[in-house]
Amino acid sequence: MASNSVLLDLSAAFDTVDHNVFFSRLKDKFGLSDRVLGWFRSYLEQRSQRVSVHGILSGIHFVLPGVPQGSVLGPLIVTMYTRPLGIIAQGYGVKYHLYTDDTQPYISLDPDNELNFSSSLKNIEHCIADIRLWMTHNLLKLNHNKTNIIYLSSAHCVKSLKTPALQMGASSIIPNVSVKHLGVTFDQCINMHEHVTPVYQAAYYHLKNIHCLKALLTQESLVSVVHY
Repeated sequence: MASNSVLLDLSAAFDTVDHNVFFSRLKDKFGLSDRVLGWFRSYLEQRSQRVSVHGILSGIHFVLPGVPQGSVLGPLIVTMYTRPLGIIAQGYGVKYHLYTDDTQPYISLDPDNELNFSSSLKNIEHCIADIRLWMTHNLLKLNHNKTNIIYLSSAHCVKSLKTPALQMGASSIIPNVSVKHLGVTFDQCINMHEHVTPVYQAAYYHLKNIHCLKALLTQESLVSVVHY
């Protein structure tokens, strides 16, 4: 068995969340009202920003759409805003992972069954087409250039596994042999060698430099440098 995983990339999702759409979703889909809905309104509305250049301030500009990045509630709000994407995927029998602006629909494939293989890929293409349509209606944009596709299988089967491109609108997305998702790089066999190698190389580089300074540092300073 194998699976096809599509790592969708949303362009500036945190900056394009429409507040009115979000408040309606909180009320209709999550059943929030009154005081709780008011908390979200007070958090998002009436935000402003201004620019300072050489001590000269611009006028105040009110930020109408978007969610503050780096905030505690930011990821939660974007996740709730994009919750219907999971419902769309479920309607096609497609499984998915969804966290803030990282959306990853995936589907199982049977490489030995040509009919199953083809129909499964068509199914996920139709699912992505509906996701694109939903995003357009909800003021979000799918970035084709940064969307990745990967076929996953065992090391034994991956060499003979067919990996056709998928259609996404007018674009044809070519599969990758490795992808990076939520900061982790893995290949078609879900091997993390590409992720681990740079980490231990960087660690070895810094430890080597610390070793050269060992004779010049006190034990306390050495411990601080290592921990830093």
